[in-house]
Amino acid sequence: MSAFVPLRVRSHGSLLYGMASPEALVERASALGYGALALTDRDNLYLAIRFYQKARAEGLTPLLGAELGAAPHAALLLPLDRRGYANLCRLLTLRHLDPGFDAITALAELGCGAHVIVESPGLAASLLAAGVPAARGALGGARGADQAGGLWLGVRGLPAERPRLAERAAAARRLGVPLVATGDCVMLAPADHPAHRAAVAAAAGELIERLPPGACAAPEAWLAAPAEWARRVRAVCAGGGVPEAADEALANNAALAERCRLTLELGTPIFPRAPVPEGETGPGYLLRLGLEGVRRRYGAAPGSTCHGLGPRGRAARARAARRLRHELDLIQRLGFTDYFLLVADIVNFARARGIPTVGRGSGAGSIVAYALGITNVDPLRYGLYFERFLHPQRRDCPDLDIDLCWRRRDEVIQHVYDTYGADRVAMISTHATLGARSAFRETAKALGVSHARVNALAKRVPRELEAPYVDRLAGAPEARGVDWREPPLPEALRLAERLDGALRHLSIHCGGVVIGDRPLTAYTPLERAAKGIVVSQFEMRAIEAIGLVKMDLLGNRALTTIGECVSLVREHRGLAVDVERLPDPEPATAARLATGDTLNCFQLESPAMRHLLRMLEARTLYETIAAVALVRPGPAESGMKEAFCRRRRGLEPAVFLHPRLEPVLRATHGVMLYEEDVMCVAASLAGLSLAEGDQLRRAIGAARGDGEFRALEAGFVAQAVRSSRPGDPVDAATARAVWRELTRFAAYAFCKAHAAGYGTLAYQCTWLKAHFPTEFAVGILNHHAGMYATWVHVEDLRRCGVVFRAPCVMRSAWETTLELEPGAETTEPDAGAGGRAEGLPRARSARHPASLRYPEARSASPWLPLASDVPGSSLPPSRPLALQMLEAAVARVEPGQPSRPPAPAVRVGLGRVFGLAEATGARIVAARGDRPFRSLADFLDRARPTLPEVESLILAGALDATGRSRPSLLLEARAGARAWSAPRAQAAAPAGVPGGRRATPLIEIEPVAAFATPALPEFDLAARVRGEAQATGLWFSGHPLDAVPAAARRGTVPAAALADHVGQRVAVVGLPCAYRRVETKQGQRMLFMTLADESGLAECVFFPDAYRAHGAAAHGEIVRAEGRVDDTLGAVTLTVERATAVSERPAAHGG
Repeated sequence: MSAFVPLRVRSHGSLLYGMASPEALVERASALGYGALALTDRDNLYLAIRFYQKARAEGLTPLLGAELGAAPHAALLLPLDRRGYANLCRLLTLRHLDPGFDAITALAELGCGAHVIVESPGLAASLLAAGVPAARGALGGARGADQAGGLWLGVRGLPAERPRLAERAAAARRLGVPLVATGDCVMLAPADHPAHRAAVAAAAGELIERLPPGACAAPEAWLAAPAEWARRVRAVCAGGGVPEAADEALANNAALAERCRLTLELGTPIFPRAPVPEGETGPGYLLRLGLEGVRRRYGAAPGSTCHGLGPRGRAARARAARRLRHELDLIQRLGFTDYFLLVADIVNFARARGIPTVGRGSGAGSIVAYALGITNVDPLRYGLYFERFLHPQRRDCPDLDIDLCWRRRDEVIQHVYDTYGADRVAMISTHATLGARSAFRETAKALGVSHARVNALAKRVPRELEAPYVDRLAGAPEARGVDWREPPLPEALRLAERLDGALRHLSIHCGGVVIGDRPLTAYTPLERAAKGIVVSQFEMRAIEAIGLVKMDLLGNRALTTIGECVSLVREHRGLAVDVERLPDPEPATAARLATGDTLNCFQLESPAMRHLLRMLEARTLYETIAAVALVRPGPAESGMKEAFCRRRRGLEPAVFLHPRLEPVLRATHGVMLYEEDVMCVAASLAGLSLAEGDQLRRAIGAARGDGEFRALEAGFVAQAVRSSRPGDPVDAATARAVWRELTRFAAYAFCKAHAAGYGTLAYQCTWLKAHFPTEFAVGILNHHAGMYATWVHVEDLRRCGVVFRAPCVMRSAWETTLELEPGAETTEPDAGAGGRAEGLPRARSARHPASLRYPEARSASPWLPLASDVPGSSLPPSRPLALQMLEAAVARVEPGQPSRPPAPAVRVGLGRVFGLAEATGARIVAARGDRPFRSLADFLDRARPTLPEVESLILAGALDATGRSRPSLLLEARAGARAWSAPRAQAAAPAGVPGGRRATPLIEIEPVAAFATPALPEFDLAARVRGEAQATGLWFSGHPLDAVPAAARRGTVPAAALADHVGQRVAVVGLPCAYRRVETKQGQRMLFMTLADESGLAECVFFPDAYRAHGAAAHGEIVRAEGRVDDTLGAVTLTVERATAVSERPAAHGG
């Protein structure tokens, strides 16, 4: 160990203060010759495990600790052993969770077990008086009692200490507390100080120039060499008039570091005791549950092809029971019985309460998990291997995560708290870090750039950006139009480079729950995150490293969407749909899969996935599962994706490098698509067990450097050659060829069990969309949160024939609902200059555009959402051609022709109106329950909305039922509004309304009778659409593209018709709805953009040259893209050569 050990070291864990990651600190310390290094971040152990692992890997002794409080009354704590570490975790937890926390009392009550270093003589005296013992220094005589730690007075070795050092040394002698040199490391190098000052200013929300003295670390607080720190300590002590103190402080530094013997046992799972019925053992109970599950899962009639139930009959049941016992034997031997019982308990609780749930991850390869109802994928049917999930050589915790209905997930989490104890359960934190954009925001504000300008500029900075930022932005199309060399922007960007990757704050993991066998503070400190929720200071990887059980209880919106759709079908159609027993294949579902018509479908809606489904011509659940595994970037870059698609479609033969591989890879056409394939290939060719095959797969992924790869290859080739049998030889050349394929695919292969779980949900969504699109649409609007804005989903479902009705104060609930009654509202609105706006026909159904050709698709597709169910007067000549054709078709219906009952429609909920508080929505529903609203004045009087809320409701069309035009309603609402000069007492909400009382807004509607306001003409169609988009992110009266000038439309084709123009140069006009920027292998940026028009979606590709020239235009509200239409195995794209932003733009259409 070196002569000096830095004991006061801050990393990124000291939020916006420390300037280095723990890895960077360790690497720098190792390069400088240190043998040990401490990490003592402020009030936390956020990065302690990362630091511990990195230090061990580099051969350094890690000293874990924390700084409690802030200077000048801070205490540095360095535990000696596990007892001291647990005390530190409890102390930090109290610091964050106990409002009455007193450090002196807490230190005394918890006992020591740690070194406590302070710099204030007064604080030292208080700690001694409270019972914290003084440490025994290295020069203080006998050392038999010095292993318990104790109190020290610290010397950093900074010039600023000189004036106070004599007093501190005198206090040390008076109190009997030894001096110890600590150093002070906040930065890696002196050049980091400007960025440190910017970080401190950002944390304080202050300008750098206004930071108070002492807010920042000293310029000398960087990680210097050991000899340099020793020199600094001697110089400071000499300058402070106590040169003799230097020898004591430096000797004690080495002695203190030697006494810290804390070691953490990482990687050993720590399981809580699962609940077991009285009189049963854990293994026996798990066996009983498993056998009952096998009878339930495999007990139906033979011959069933329903994908959720697997093979049937006695033979299948016997096979399942044998595998169950094999798995249970291994589970018990490895000590994972409690883990399976714990997961089963959580899933059974959810199922018993009707909460949709499904297990996922590699655990879907376990028949125990399938029998217990944790997963719904039959491992026998899909060839899933338990060894991918668990085998004797795997010591880390298995991967059995649970997806739950997102609305009711909290019920399940509360059950976990109630069952295992609130002190043993916590949510896992995530560590939010700064990226290029967010770091620039912080540094620009600290340099005095106005908030408005920072917001405008930050939108031009990518979230991820390589250094140097100034040069990179100069060539980025999205950053054009800004002089990035105008002061202070260059300085802000340079400082942001140093803050990129710094920890900003703690958040709550989207579903991670940690469960301990004892109070969690024995392992990790806890603190409060947003909304007061208690979280672990350790993030997911650190939690796994220390062995605690991590359960991912994730809210899955697809489960909730499916559940609501099934409920609506049962309620309104009298049909019971069991999504776990859907037919496969099924014609309508197959058609949507093969054409990529899977927008709104879980896992299947991204542009890349929809392209892949077309290339694959997917039709079955199995092919859906394959698509889930294939869609990632790796398979595309390696050629795996196209090879699989071509072989699947018979365009090229499958290739097997050795006959042993054909039975293993026949289903995947010779491609190692799944991780399980890599395992099986290794096992089959080299004669390994599946467990050894999984070990090899992991070793390939973990290997670093040519030396490790060559050693693995040599071992594999030798083993494969040794496995030769008469008539079945394996030569070295074949083994090496297989090895090359193994290493090629191992990096990109996907866990088949995980793909099967998500592929099953994706298939269920596609089936429901194909058969019950209206009910499915209700679930989508209430629960879906994908990569697209809501309007994209609505437009897609309209093309499926779904009718959407605008929010209505007379009919809408807070959420979106299914509406069976005709949609005509009570009264017609005022007729204005543009004619009756409500008297437009509504399209009820249409064939899907994918099955039509232009111009047939243009006339048949119900892309125009209309506001009434009753056909009205003729449309003005300026209406689009498609609408005129649709109107003509409606007019041709002969009088007296029998009408069918109205198809169900989707009534958009009040919750979709921007700015409308949920409490206001509840008052609207409660008030109309007494009697309908007679007028706007009646509505204002009884619902009591704020003026902004009323204006949003009017623009959304929610008050059209009053019979007045929207301009008239806006005028009337404003006539009844008045500004309050001061807040009034809270007004009581109606009885039974959630939320109880509400605060009075600054602007409120005055209760009035009807106002005498003139009747104004209705907005024209474009204005109505803009208002609806502004108020809801959707549109109901028309489409934003109706406002595009004829000149911009000239020469364009509908997005749905691109396939008819392969090889031709065409133009498309649409609304951008998705972007994805990537870098080529040459480091050039390119863009993928999805454009939506009335007919469908067009996938546009901007290669680097086009992106540089036209990338800025691609971010317009409405874009015209021109280029060549290309086809890759049925996946059609527009390779953009020119793009322009159409000047006439609608209001922002978010949602």
